[in-house]
Amino acid sequence: MFAGAITTTRGLRRTDWLTLTAWQYLGTGLFGAVLAPAGWATPSAFDVLLMGLVGAVSMGCFVCITRALAMAPASLLAPFQYASMVWAAVLGLVIWGDVPGSSVVAGSAIIVASGLVVFARERMRGRPLADAVAPVP
Repeated sequence: MFAGAITTTRGLRRTDWLTLTAWQYLGTGLFGAVLAPAGWATPSAFDVLLMGLVGAVSMGCFVCITRALAMAPASLLAPFQYASMVWAAVLGLVIWGDVPGSSVVAGSAIIVASGLVVFARERMRGRPLADAVAPVP
């Protein structure tokens, strides 16, 4: 779902960032609302507070990603997105004691390798990175 949001955001980079962010939240909210009844458990007040905090932080992340994709090519931003995979693994291990399995490591390696191929292809085109960044609207 994240990859779909990134691809859509890049394709609609001329659209107002606030509109894009609102539609992303509406879409993920509707998707979550459809799935919620299947595993619903009434949250405690502390859980509601944590969900609100996660929502606020993720909204900030969506805004930053949307603005970044509007200004720079995805191949330039890919290393930062790969860093999020590392942070997810580290935080999962530290907070929940979740050790990534071999399938997660293999999938991550495939994602990183494909990104490196795209990055190398962009570099072979001879397009300097400074020219790849659009001016801030």
